[in-house]
Amino acid sequence: MARHTQVTSRFKSARRKDGAAACEACGWKPPDGLREAGQRDGHKIMHAHHVVPLACGGPDVSVNLVLLCPNCHALAHRLGRMTLTGAYPEYAWAGAATRDELLAELRMIENEPDRWSERMKRQRAEEAAAARAARIAEEEKAAKPRRELIAVLISSLDAPNVLPAARKHLKGRHSGGR
Repeated sequence: MARHTQVTSRFKSARRKDGAAACEACGWKPPDGLREAGQRDGHKIMHAHHVVPLACGGPDVSVNLVLLCPNCHALAHRLGRMTLTGAYPEYAWAGAATRDELLAELRMIENEPDRWSERMKRQRAEEAAAARAARIAEEEKAAKPRRELIAVLISSLDAPNVLPAARKHLKGRHSGGR
């Protein structure tokens, strides 16, 4: 899903020229002298990451980009979730909505991994509980018509001549209509 665009190229070039080619999350900088394909100081090693993915309607503008090292970039891709909504290729984004939110999350992973891990466990448990509640509500909604039908059938058994009429009907069906 990742796309290299003119905006990402200009973003990375501007950061390099400003001397701000370090990872915005952890501060890592490519070692001096590392050159790839004529780029200065490991320019191609750094990743311009779209905070809200383009596939989810995120804009291809510099305010939606953050410069990350390969490690932080890999983490950033695991922090959010893209879910298919409706017809392909419509996706919804569940993750950081701003650069500041994403950088705060990445810094928490770096500086307070135990706290971050506990928060993620709580969040996953809450999401699982919400999903269970939604599933139960959906099952209840689907079961309601069945319960109503069963109640009607049971109450109709008390009506006179229901059982003899049912037997007669079943007998006719099983005997070939004779």
